[in-house]
Amino acid sequence: MEDNQLFNWGGRGPEWEAIQRRLEQEALYEQAVRIKLTQAGQTGGVGGGSKKQEFSGLALNIEINDPLNEKVNIYMQAPSDLNSMRVDWGDGLVEDVENDDGDYNFYHEYASSGTYQVRISGSALGSVFYAEIYAPFTDVNSIDFTAFAELNRLGLGSFLDTSVNCENIPATVTELSVSSTNLTTFSCELASLVELNLNSTSVSQSGFSISLPALERLYLSQNQFTSFDFLDPLVSSLTNLFLNQNPISSISWPTATHIPSGSFADITDPISVSIPLATTAGEGCFSYCSGLTSISLPALETAESGAFYACDNLTSVSLPSLTTAGGQVFSQCLSLTSISLPSLETITGDYFFGSCSSLSSVSLPSLVNTGFGTFFNCTSLSTVSLPSLISTGVGCFQNCSGLAAISLPSAENVENGCFATCTSLTDIELPVCTNLGDNVGNNRVFFNISGNTITLTVPSALMTCNAGGPDGDIATLQANNTVTVVTV
Repeated sequence: MEDNQLFNWGGRGPEWEAIQRRLEQEALYEQAVRIKLTQAGQTGGVGGGSKKQEFSGLALNIEINDPLNEKVNIYMQAPSDLNSMRVDWGDGLVEDVENDDGDYNFYHEYASSGTYQVRISGSALGSVFYAEIYAPFTDVNSIDFTAFAELNRLGLGSFLDTSVNCENIPATVTELSVSSTNLTTFSCELASLVELNLNSTSVSQSGFSISLPALERLYLSQNQFTSFDFLDPLVSSLTNLFLNQNPISSISWPTATHIPSGSFADITDPISVSIPLATTAGEGCFSYCSGLTSISLPALETAESGAFYACDNLTSVSLPSLTTAGGQVFSQCLSLTSISLPSLETITGDYFFGSCSSLSSVSLPSLVNTGFGTFFNCTSLSTVSLPSLISTGVGCFQNCSGLAAISLPSAENVENGCFATCTSLTDIELPVCTNLGDNVGNNRVFFNISGNTITLTVPSALMTCNAGGPDGDIATLQANNTVTVVTV
């Protein structure tokens, strides 16, 4: 029987039922194909229709001018139990990118110049919480991030646009990083944004506008700002602020009471600073600021660790109100020759002046307690005034090879290695010291001092505390030098 005879047959036997089943299966198949094409963002349907379907995913318009040097790099993080994503690079290549323990890495090189549309799809987009897009893309303010329902960290870089307004960025984003040398104008009003990093752009203060009530960390490195005075209202509420490698020469923040961590780190051009009301200085706020030659902060009371670390051209310091400081505050300030901190009472960290190789004179009249290695490797130190110091800290003067005389009239605890390798010492006054090191044995308090003629002033109790003999550290000093002991 021929096929065309089947349609003229009036019966409803098994052959007619088989044909009906086949037609139903074809209809179901066509419907499935239409649904699949719609989800993939393609147009039309089976049979050659031309209706455009809506794409659900991330779409980027890429403009390649130099295929050898322009690449597309997209990185995302999502829960590690999600499926792969599909990327259509727009040049005929479609790939499935697998979930690598929570990481999705999209990387592509184009063979020729041109304009391409990159499309990334997959249900995992809805769970992505971190995304970085570095590519020569355009229309940055038109990117549809709707598919990223859980996104909280976003990085955008190497794009071709000159302006970013952040209006299309999801409200869930709390950390935003933007980097492109083409960028000249940036504005942002994301109410939930906690951290903003604007890096390596051509933005200056005239092209910068933000209203970010939740902002805590602001990084404005390697841009074209010549002044930061406009930031004055923000400074006191920020915990971290980085302004390095901008063409600035002076900063005036007349109302700021806090200098955020890292604010002036790595500024190499000469700079002057006026922050008259600042009472606290955050960690590393002037670290590696080689452009800083003098600093005056009349209201500063607390300086956190590394506040002026490695300011190697700093020569003048005025901090009359400073009472508490962390470690390494002036460590490796190689040009600092003298300093007076009249109100400083407590140093909570280590190496406060560590390796200040030019430092010769120090006056800390109120200092009571200090940390490890306060003057470690201050090889030029010759004059020290510490009339209130009670505890020296371990290795306090270690490697101060230029120190000839030291008087600590209030020091009760002189800790291990305090004067180790102070090879020029000839006069040591410790009139109220009750503890030389941890115990009455040799605690290397005077380690590596030999061949000197020394006058040592100590309480008489230290000369009999070690089974009727002198403390072990005194005995070691006597064994290696000519020592006249004066007891009090």
